[in-house]
Amino acid sequence: MPEIIKSHKCYALPEVFESFGLQEHYNAKTVEHNKSFIIGSFKITPFSVFHDVPNVGYVIASKHGGKLLFATDCTHFEPSFKSLTHIAIEANYSRPVLDYNVTTGKVHPFVKKRVIKSHMELEETNKFLESNDLSKVKEIHLIHCSSDNLDKEKAQKEVEELTGKTVYI
Repeated sequence: MPEIIKSHKCYALPEVFESFGLQEHYNAKTVEHNKSFIIGSFKITPFSVFHDVPNVGYVIASKHGGKLLFATDCTHFEPSFKSLTHIAIEANYSRPVLDYNVTTGKVHPFVKKRVIKSHMELEETNKFLESNDLSKVKEIHLIHCSSDNLDKEKAQKEVEELTGKTVYI
């Protein structure tokens, strides 16, 4: 992060800037949970997510009608959202794949604990999708997918069948 902030405005929680010693940098723009701000034609609203370090997700609404939910680096989050048109949501791992990788020695048990404590399982992603009105959603992007702990093709198909929406990895 220190390099990018030299030439671009960077939006984050105050704790994030403090951890890098950048809270006084002129490009450091702090955000607050549930307090919207405007960038160009976008209204951006940070919302609370559960993670092992301070983090937020964002709802980004365009003046032209699009509304994106962006949530990554979290285990889950509580809010439900209305009128979303696009979703970019973490689906980091599948518990059966992660368990198999630990059993076969591909993943260390310590790494498993860290993954579970800090990343969203595909099942949790599906619970979120099931609990929200997806009637206006045009597409869903599964992001922050583990290369080892998620069968991406299977996850894509599962979410497409669950939601009836186009899903990208």
